[in-house]
Amino acid sequence: MHQDSPSILIILMGSLGDVVRGFFLVSHIKNNLPKSKITWIIEPAWSELVDFHPRIDKMIVFNRPKNVLGVLNLYKVLSREHFDIVFDLQRHFKSGFFSLLSGAKTRVGFGRKNAKELNWIFNNEHIEDVDEELLLPKWRHYLKFTEFLGLPEPAFLDFGFSSLDVKTNIP
Repeated sequence: MHQDSPSILIILMGSLGDVVRGFFLVSHIKNNLPKSKITWIIEPAWSELVDFHPRIDKMIVFNRPKNVLGVLNLYKVLSREHFDIVFDLQRHFKSGFFSLLSGAKTRVGFGRKNAKELNWIFNNEHIEDVDEELLLPKWRHYLKFTEFLGLPEPAFLDFGFSSLDVKTNIP
């Protein structure tokens, strides 16, 4: 992995709340590793929001395929990117499969206890399982992924938007 400029794939396609909570990871990574390249896989419902984020370098929109050709197309896109590390924040079978398709040497996901649908099988590194998962805020759970980059805990949560961004660039 390129220590100061890793190519990172974030897989988080789900609900609006999860996507927004995931934005602070982008800022935390970019604040510490400004040369890093961050790509985000998202479903169409939230693609405009992800595209609006000023610190996400690339977005891959995954339309649910009607057949296997859609998955093959995603594989082609992912294989051209050469990711150093994947953060599979979704924890479902589909996101784990996408993590594997990425070809990244390091694929970080949830541990067996906190993953769903056998997701943990597809990732070769796992954040520490949490016994009382519901007691840990989701953003803290997500923050555990950045430990694999050697990042310190942030002093504050920065979601990456300024008031100027919001006033002038809302889609």
